Formats: sequence, C-alpha cells, structure tokens
Amino acid sequence: MLKVAILLPSLARTGPIFVAHKIVENLKHEVDFTVFYLDKIEHLPFDCKTVKIGFFEKINFKEFDVIHSHMMRPDLYLIYHKASLYTKTVTTFHQYIFQNFKYTHNAVISFIIKKLWLFRISKLNQIVCLSKGMKDYYNNKNIHPSISNIYNGVNIPTINNEIDSDDLHKIQALKSKYIVLGSMAKYDARKGLEQIIKVLAINPKLAFVLIGDGSEKENLLALANQLNVSDRLFFAGFRKHSTDYLPLFDIYLAPSRSEGVSLALLEAVASKTPVVCSDIISFTELFGNDELSFFELDNIDSLNNAIAFSLANSRELVEKAFEKYSNNFTETFMAQNYLKLYNKLVNKNTSN
Repeated sequence: MLKVAILLPSLARTGPIFVAHKIVENLKHEVDFTVFYLDKIEHLPFDCKTVKIGFFEKINFKEFDVIHSHMMRPDLYLIYHKASLYTKTVTTFHQYIFQNFKYTHNAVISFIIKKLWLFRISKLNQIVCLSKGMKDYYNNKNIHPSISNIYNGVNIPTINNEIDSDDLHKIQALKSKYIVLGSMAKYDARKGLEQIIKVLAINPKLAFVLIGDGSEKENLLALANQLNVSDRLFFAGFRKHSTDYLPLFDIYLAPSRSEGVSLALLEAVASKTPVVCSDIISFTELFGNDELSFFELDNIDSLNNAIAFSLANSRELVEKAFEKYSNNFTETFMAQNYLKLYNKLVNKNTSN
C-alpha cells in the first residue's frame, strides 16, 4: 500500500486542513496515511495516525513514498529538512499568495515571505494549484517547473439540525420580513463582505446573516451602523455545523476579492442554494452565467442586479450548478485526482 505523510500547520478547522481531511477520508482504504502537524491545535480528528512535531524535529522521510504539505510553514519545514533528497514531495497552494498577503500582511512581511517561501519552493517536486487560473498565475511567475491543478471537492452537506435555538429565532425573524443573504467565512479584507453591507443600504428588502468570525468584524459592524442597516444584520459567530444554516439562506453570497476554490461556495451549490458571487477568475472558471449569478467587484448596483437575477431564476440556476458540481467538484473526484498524482510521483521515482 502507498505510504503518504500529510504535513499540516495544525489540526484547526480551516479550509486547507479540511481539504487534507477530505483527502484522507476518501483514500484511507487505498493509502496508508500519517498526518504530522506543527501546532497543538487539535480541533479536527483524522482517521489515521497523527503525530505532533516541532519545526526542527526531523521525521524519517524514507518511511514514506510521498510527503504532501499544505501551507507555508509545512512547505518551509520540507525545504529546511531537504525532504526531497529522501522521497517525493508535493505541496498544495490554496491561495493566490501575492494577492492575499496584501490584505493580511504588511509590505515587509510579504517581501520576506516571497524570498523565503517562493524562492525556495522549487526544492519540492510538485506544486498543486486549486484551479487552472491559479496554475497560470504561478507559471507566469516562474517559481517551479512542475505545476498542476486539482479542484477542491465537497460532499453534499449533511444537515445535522443543530442550529442554535437563539440563532434560529433571529434568522426566522429576519426571513419573515426580508430576503436573507447568507455567507460562511473566516473573514478578512479579501472576503469583500463590506459590499454586502453596502447593498443592504440601497435595497431595503434585504437582510444579511454571517456565520463565522474574523479580523474585519468590528469594521463591518461600524459600517453597518454608519449606513443604518444594523437591524438587518446578524453575525452568528463561529458555528461547528455551519452548513446547517444553508437552507435558511435565500441566497448564498461570496463577494471575495481573492480566493482559491471556496469550499463554502461548493457546499452551497451542493445543497442547491442559489449563489451570487464576485466575477473573479476563481469563481468564473468553475461555473458559468447559467449556473451562478455574478457581479462586478465594488459595483454595488451590479451586486443588487445579480441578487435580483438570482431570485428570478433560482430554480434553473441551482439545477445547472448542481449538475456541474456532481460531475466535477465532489470529494471523490478530488481525492482520486490526488491518488493519481501520488502514483505518478512514485512511478517517476521508481523509473529514475
């Protein structure tokens, strides 16, 4: 059986860690996985051996056919310990790094990251990007000779009916008066959520429910107060079973300025919730105008029109989007593509 080590920054409930979790869950009968993680954050259990390690603690790379890292510090770990001398190494890029860092880090930190991370990333054997657009983005920067793409995948969300009773009361009160827009995100400036606050100001028929938390919360609340729309806004905070909330949304909104492949958006599509999203390449590559409703970034009238279009055509849009999802963006589809990649790397290793 193929032996693969997954290297993660932690076992936190974040997008990249969920992707690794889905790979393990879907391939655990075909691959012998061990998950190594750097920080003692252990929120997400993996159904395989898991080992907490320190950055300077070297694992026995020769025990594994492939080492698969996710995010910056695990990549740097593999580079620092020269893992590619002992086995095949692959990393998944979950973001447009240069775009995202301008929202989350200052210029000095971004410069250091560029030098330390991307300058050395060629020491690993393979980079996987989440989309063709992201693959082209990194190919144009000439950071690595071998870059491929594998789309994220999700299962149809299981509704656990574990919505907090107070949340349910507040959301139902909004639904009795308004069209409820919903988002699920660990949010920062790149998520573009202020655009939803602004559309509430020009359309009194709308309300907004946000599941999650993040660094922009106070700014969003201040904007809502400034625009006098706070009474049509509900921030529920982090919820473990966030997908339970999808049936309560009239429209799922993804107004991101930069994104890899949004698991939350795919979950909304898989649950047959109408989706409105920004017209960035991360979204337009995945779905067409007959599947989702798109708007131009920072054009609030465009956002308002996209919401109206989605409401008027929701039945046709959700069915076509679900068909696209079923054929391209399931967990099984994603996991099998990673299995093909692992075998390809190992076969290359054998032939050398």
